[in-house]
Formats: sequence, C-alpha cells, structure tokens
Amino acid sequence: NVSTPCPSGSLCHPPRQDAFAEYLRRTILHFGGNVSTYEFQNEPAGGSFWGGTVKQYVETARTARTVIDSIAAAGGPKVQLLIGAFCGYGAEAFQEELAKAGALQYADAISFHLGPQICAAFGCTGPFDTPEWYYQLLNRSVVFFRNLSKHYTGRDMQLFDTEGGSADTTFLLGLGETGAGLPPSRCLPPLDYRSGAARTVFGEALMQVLGIRRHFYYFQADYVPAEYEVDSSTAFANTNMLDITLA
Repeated sequence: NVSTPCPSGSLCHPPRQDAFAEYLRRTILHFGGNVSTYEFQNEPAGGSFWGGTVKQYVETARTARTVIDSIAAAGGPKVQLLIGAFCGYGAEAFQEELAKAGALQYADAISFHLGPQICAAFGCTGPFDTPEWYYQLLNRSVVFFRNLSKHYTGRDMQLFDTEGGSADTTFLLGLGETGAGLPPSRCLPPLDYRSGAARTVFGEALMQVLGIRRHFYYFQADYVPAEYEVDSSTAFANTNMLDITLA
C-alpha cells in the first residue's frame, strides 16, 4: 500500500488508484524483463491483509491491468498479472464474489495458496501424504478455481501455487499447537530429511499432473526455540519454510 500505512499488523486499506498505478508502473519499468509476473494482493479473504471491499478490490485489479497493458503497448516489458493469492478452504464464497464482480477478467492467471489450514481441515485422519490423501487435498483447489475461471471468464486460466506445498513434517513439531493452522504434532509421523525430500518430489509431480503451471516456496529465517517460548506467533513467522513444509 503506497498511500496509507498498515494500521495494525499487515492489514492494509485499498490504495489511492493514482498512487498505486504510478507505483506499479515504476516497479515494472525498474525491473524490466527480470520479472515476468506480478501477483496482486495477498489472501484478500478474511481481512488479514485486505481491508477493502470487493468493489475496491476489482477497481484496483482494473488499475493494475491498465498499467500493464499501457506499458506493453508502449514497447515496454510484457508481464503477467496474477489475481488471487487465494487461501485454501473456507474462503470459497468470498473468492466467488470477487469473480462474480469481474476481478478475474483482468488477470492472466489465478494464484492460490495450498496453505496449512487445508491440511488441518482433514484432522488426524492420516496417513499424511499418501497418494490418495494428497490428491484429494490438491485436486479440490484445482477443480474449484478451474470452474471459477471457466464460469466467470470463459477461459481455462493457468493456475499458480504461490505458497504452500506437500504436507508438514515433524521438523515443525510443536507449532501445530500455536493456532497457526498447522497439523497437530500428534498427527505427524517421524520423518527424516530423505523422506521429507521424497514427499516434496511426489508433491511436485502431482502438481504437474494436475496442470499447475508454477509453484513457489518461501525462504525465511530459521526456527528459534527461544522465540517460540516467548511468543509462538513470531516462531511461526520466522520458521524456515524451505521445501518440505506446508507453510
């Protein structure tokens, strides 16, 4: 947000459209051909990051599309716009409301987060990461967003997973009890780095089978036990989210 500081935590109100347009224009021209895709907003459902209305979200998406198209028409970088950073289960109604209001028509692709709350929704029904379990987990999001794009845009839009991956492991034991949405520790089988890496490869292969075009992971600071003891939320935020975790 380039016009108003986030009032608390990471919640931001919608930007002034002129300021947002200028910010995006300068960003695209600055990075040139080094950046091919820009993701608009983060997990707008629920109010954790987006503080505006559906109408304001669509307006800002339209502004982004206008800027991107005008730069390309003038011979500048041609970039893609991702709409969404939609977060898993439980937010389908809001995501459909955005699509119905026209947000997806301004996008080149839809991004979603295969977040830990999805895994937690399954409870301790395990075993985690069997082919059947993981297919059910991932395919639900894929089918939902494909149907959403076809119904409201007439297109079979590309899907990008821009956060999340294969199921969580025992490397994060204890964080499942913090309310962060990770599976409870009692649900997680013992796991070493070799088996964790094997899960990651399996998850990536399944994403390709289901037609997810791109997948991105976090790289963040290491988990610090002392921080967890003082404030579990900071421990979660600073956890190493390399390549074996759902977070």
